[in-house]
Amino acid sequence: MNSMDTNGGRIPFDTRELISCLTKSLAALNIMHRMGNNVRTAVMTALYRKSLRLSSSARQEHGVGQITNYMVVDAQQLSDACLQLHVCWSMPLQVIIALVLLYQVIGTPAIAGIAAMIVITFTSLWITRRQKRFQGLLMQSRDRRMKAIAEILAYMKVIKLQAWEEKFEEKVVSDRKAEFNRLSQFVYSTAANTFTLWSLLPTVSVLTYVTAVLLDTGLTTAKVFTATSVFSIVQQPIWNFPQAAFALAQLVTSLERLDAYMRSSELEEGAVEKVMDMVGEEYPVTVHGGFFAWKESQAMPTLHDINLDIKRGSLVTIVGKVGSGKSSLLAALLGEMLKVSGTVRFSSKVYITQDVNFHNNFP
Repeated sequence: MNSMDTNGGRIPFDTRELISCLTKSLAALNIMHRMGNNVRTAVMTALYRKSLRLSSSARQEHGVGQITNYMVVDAQQLSDACLQLHVCWSMPLQVIIALVLLYQVIGTPAIAGIAAMIVITFTSLWITRRQKRFQGLLMQSRDRRMKAIAEILAYMKVIKLQAWEEKFEEKVVSDRKAEFNRLSQFVYSTAANTFTLWSLLPTVSVLTYVTAVLLDTGLTTAKVFTATSVFSIVQQPIWNFPQAAFALAQLVTSLERLDAYMRSSELEEGAVEKVMDMVGEEYPVTVHGGFFAWKESQAMPTLHDINLDIKRGSLVTIVGKVGSGKSSLLAALLGEMLKVSGTVRFSSKVYITQDVNFHNNFP
């Protein structure tokens, strides 16, 4: 049909309806995209703020690579799932309405199709549960690989000095093989679920027609065309449902991982007393009777009975053997260690001039 009417050059009614439907679909898709982007932004912001408050034990438990996966992979999966939420609730509703219409048109033979749909649906749900489990195992394998790579990059100099390249290469390859095995399981389960759902419509239609012929219910041409139209209504939603089920399985796995991360222990508020204005204070950094530990489960604190007073304007150097607690002491001053007892107090006000001739002020 031409897009222009010969009478007045106006667009015909059916074409206007098509354009209206396309416009509404694009508007709905745009809204879901915006919602997904907003969700991803909010989740990444919350994850970043949480990473700044993580305790030392929680930071060791998750690691830099795993936290990166939370921000990059899991946050994106939440965004992708927003595009499929409409399919998850509309597809079952459309199928139920189609089955009711099919029963009104054909009658008793539709029960065979309904029974087949119930069996296939429960089979798909069982596969989806296994798919969710494989997705969780895949993410764990990916986290281990990312953590190993992050550690290698962070300590590359030490690894090369100790000639440990082959050992760490073997570890990365081993983690990659384990990740590939989990990925294969996940892909196979996804393919099985897709095949099961795509076979739903042909199976239901064939069983319905065969049952109608065997029972001799008077299957006329009008009933056949009407039933075919009903099947075509649910064809597209059923074909889209595997992708929605895949996104839903990823959503549940990501939510469980993010929930565990957001429940991780945080640094103790007020462990370090930060005073903004300490002008005239002789000792801006003081530690009295400090006992500090890295984990709450430690039987004995890492640092015992720390007493420290740093005078204003002085240069203090902490000297000691490897493992003597130099870095732990600095972490305790920053509040990144668990304070068992004692007090820590220092000025948090730091001023750095923005003068381009800053170096000229200090000969």
